[in-house]
Amino acid sequence: MSLAWLRAALLAACPPILAAAGAGAALADLDPATLVEGARLSVSKAPRYDGSYLRIAFPSGDPGWERGVCTDLVIRAFRHGGIDLQESVHHDISARPGVYGLRRPDPNIDHRRVRHLKTFLERHARSVSDWRPGDIVIWDLKGGSTPNHIGIISDRRGRDGVPLTIHHMNKVGRFTGYPGEDDSLFRWRILGHFRWPDGRP
Repeated sequence: MSLAWLRAALLAACPPILAAAGAGAALADLDPATLVEGARLSVSKAPRYDGSYLRIAFPSGDPGWERGVCTDLVIRAFRHGGIDLQESVHHDISARPGVYGLRRPDPNIDHRRVRHLKTFLERHARSVSDWRPGDIVIWDLKGGSTPNHIGIISDRRGRDGVPLTIHHMNKVGRFTGYPGEDDSLFRWRILGHFRWPDGRP
């Protein structure tokens, strides 16, 4: 058995999104317009904010369109483009649990935690400085260094030219507890700004 044949067989057996679960994994491209479209689809379903722990299917598990949190909006946007973050995050955590600060993976909830998505994106997406539609942004709502909110950059801009964000915020202040698209990009401290590979430089 040749090494080339063995390598090809191992790659064929790996998850479709990550050619290998770990650093340097090959990533599937995703059109940023599809991410924006998927995020808007989540808004249109108007799920109420509910972050309860639930046992869900694996892969492609979902808490149901009637509920969700900020991470669910991002997960649903990626699934709209054919990428299952539940599966990808699970495989990555299974390979490197210590990187995520975990002892063992839990496919019911790991991908629904902002801190775990931040770690996954740090490992497999690009950190960027210019704003494009479909980018993923992570905030700390209290202005510190704890990642606790995530959203997707819209292809629309506010009156001042700042890109709008599509996100699902808990019911507080002017936020209703339902997902929306608004001018919130610089409202909180930004802890991460990522771009999923889309075939462009």
